[in-house]
Amino acid sequence: MSEESQKNFSGESATEESTGKNGKQDQATEEKRQYRESSDQGPAGDGAEMNFLDHLEELRWRIIKALVGVVVVGIVAYIFSDQIIVYLQTPANELENFNLQILKVPDMLMVKIKVGVFSGIIGALPIITFQLWRFIAPGLLPHEKQYVPATVIVVTICFLIGGAFGYFAILPVALKFLTQLGLTTIENNFALDAYIGFVTRMIFITGLIFELPVLSFFLTKIGLVTPAVLKHVRRFAVVLTFVLAAFFTPPDPFSMLLMGIPILLLYEISIWVSYFGLPEE
Repeated sequence: MSEESQKNFSGESATEESTGKNGKQDQATEEKRQYRESSDQGPAGDGAEMNFLDHLEELRWRIIKALVGVVVVGIVAYIFSDQIIVYLQTPANELENFNLQILKVPDMLMVKIKVGVFSGIIGALPIITFQLWRFIAPGLLPHEKQYVPATVIVVTICFLIGGAFGYFAILPVALKFLTQLGLTTIENNFALDAYIGFVTRMIFITGLIFELPVLSFFLTKIGLVTPAVLKHVRRFAVVLTFVLAAFFTPPDPFSMLLMGIPILLLYEISIWVSYFGLPEE
């Protein structure tokens, strides 16, 4: 076989191989499109496609079911609100010159309701996550739906770890720093509802921040971001991290680092997790 024939043969082989790969990708894309079109059916499964109003109705029922879960857990939390309030007071009890008090007649009731709502949201987080997943499930492939249990567990664990980090690591430092700003001639008397609001916000914010890897996975899964994009904007993420840390923590370097370093670590973990969200070739 001549050299020219060998080149032609190699070129034809490469072309066929490329065509074969493109054909497989096109076939996979077409199968995914057909499956999602077939899954986008009405509740009765009669072949009628769900229109915009049907999707809104489905979303409404998912929200209602999630709210029912929040209400049920919140009622249970309200019954045990005294114990929860005592537990949330623990960081304050370890400080000197830190007194909590009720300033208005209905404040204690409002504090208990606030604790019930906050505990209801956290306790019903698996239900909220599951209902959200059920809403987007019709647009997923069968092998993607198998991640439902793992997703619910991971989202819940990440939030709990983040909330625990905010309560045990950041909150004591923040309270100590803020109370030391006062004068020795002034007694620190704080309203209980303001204190509980401060603590619950701290727990909730850090819990949401720890959901960053999960968010990265899903944004990659739907094609909005890639690991390369996350790496490219890393420098901006560093700046934004310490801006947020300065906003949500006392304005001292130690508190900023205590909040900022875990966020940066979570960002790096998010880049690694993003690879698992890339579409299969």
